[in-house]
Amino acid sequence: YSICGDEVKEAKPSSYPLQQLCQIANVSADQCVVVGDTSADVGMGLNGNAGLVIGVLTGSSTADYLLDAGADL
Repeated sequence: YSICGDEVKEAKPSSYPLQQLCQIANVSADQCVVVGDTSADVGMGLNGNAGLVIGVLTGSSTADYLLDAGADL
């Protein structure tokens, strides 16, 4: 599942987008994996208590930056 910023009332790093996806998928946040390339993506996963938060290097962020933001991997 995915959701875009214009589909939610609160943007990342708020947990709201993750909460919406969990509701749609009928799962809890701790069953979810958040994958993102920004600190806002990582923040959403952390704020929403995702089971795993993975930082990817598809954007301008470095591995150290994403790990410092709290990504698990």
